[in-house]
Amino acid sequence: MEAKEKGVVLDAEAKAFLADVECTALYDDSLAITTTISFEVSHEDAYDSNVDEAPHADAAFMANLTGTST
Repeated sequence: MEAKEKGVVLDAEAKAFLADVECTALYDDSLAITTTISFEVSHEDAYDSNVDEAPHADAAFMANLTGTST
C-alpha cells in the first residue's frame, strides 16, 4: 500500500529516499543468503580437504569424555 493510503505522513527526507527506490519486479525466489555461500565467498580455502582432523577430533572427544565421568 502507498503511505498516503495508510495515513502515514512522510517528512521531506523520507520522501526523497523513497523517490530514489526502484523496485518494480516481484521476487519469485527467496532472498536469503545462506551462511555456507557467504562463507565460501569470503574464505575460499576454508574447506581444505587435505587437513587431518583426527588429532583435533581425538582431543575434543577425550575432553568431553573426561568431563562427563560420574
